[in-house]
Amino acid sequence: MKLSTRSRYGLRIILEIAKNYGKRVTSVKEIATSQKISRKYVEQILIKLKKNNIIKSERGIKGGYTLTREPSQIKVGEIIEILENGIRIVDCKKCDIFKQCLTKDIWKEAESILKNYFYNIPLDKILNGKGLKQF
Repeated sequence: MKLSTRSRYGLRIILEIAKNYGKRVTSVKEIATSQKISRKYVEQILIKLKKNNIIKSERGIKGGYTLTREPSQIKVGEIIEILENGIRIVDCKKCDIFKQCLTKDIWKEAESILKNYFYNIPLDKILNGKGLKQF
């Protein structure tokens, strides 16, 4: 599995917004500049995150984005699932030999471990730099 730039940049974007949680909104321009991501790409990612209720926007000259929940309540796994349309190593069910395949349980278990890892990383843990849970 290789994560796309949507997930990698999306996580950087959401962390930029999370840094200001409870203080102020974060503008698209601020995100694009600090993360060195094009404004257009930032906006595309923000649309998906807003549609999935991870962030909300405030309009106006001093508008921007903020989280809908505390950083401790948002997990890396949520962001990846939204931006990648799921966390999958392989899509075995589309395979012609799915029913008799000897390897499908390996991929299923690996996917489960990966999801568990990502869903055990809240945004605040990354922001606080306290290290990530290791398996």
